[in-house]
Amino acid sequence: MNRHTSRLDRMLVDLLTFSRIGRMQRVETLSLDGVLDQVLEELDIPGAFVVTRDLKGLEITIGNRDILTLLSALISNAVRHHDKASGKIHVAALMDGTEVVLSVSDDGPGIAEEFRERIFGAMITLHPRDEVEGSGMGLTNVRKIANFYGGTASVVPTVFGKGCCIEVRTTGRCQPDNPNKL
Repeated sequence: MNRHTSRLDRMLVDLLTFSRIGRMQRVETLSLDGVLDQVLEELDIPGAFVVTRDLKGLEITIGNRDILTLLSALISNAVRHHDKASGKIHVAALMDGTEVVLSVSDDGPGIAEEFRERIFGAMITLHPRDEVEGSGMGLTNVRKIANFYGGTASVVPTVFGKGCCIEVRTTGRCQPDNPNKL
């Protein structure tokens, strides 16, 4: 009963987060290194996981809560869905024209081609909830954030040769036709 109550509580928090994307926050130009430091402090990442970064000192203009939600979801997914008790996670960023390209790669089991679009759906998990805890909203939130700021979120090849890499491309500008403008 406690486990189901905890799962329901997590789902409600994640749905509330989804509803607040692009709202109730300040749009700021933030250092990706600083944001990643904050996310790593807040997450409980097992000591056997190594997180590396190549953020090139880049900054991003985005809602101050949205960037935390985005990075937190990507890194916690890399840990939660890993098939081993230890692993590697690499967070990288670069500029591609006017877009900031942010990626989080891991050396886990990866995602089969046929599920690479499905994982961005609301309340979707590829494993039974008894095997892997999660509401299925993390990547849904990631994609909504990317879209809100004029970008995309997709699965791309990983730097490790195996595993998963989620790439988020964004211009850092909210969409002009978005009714939830900041």
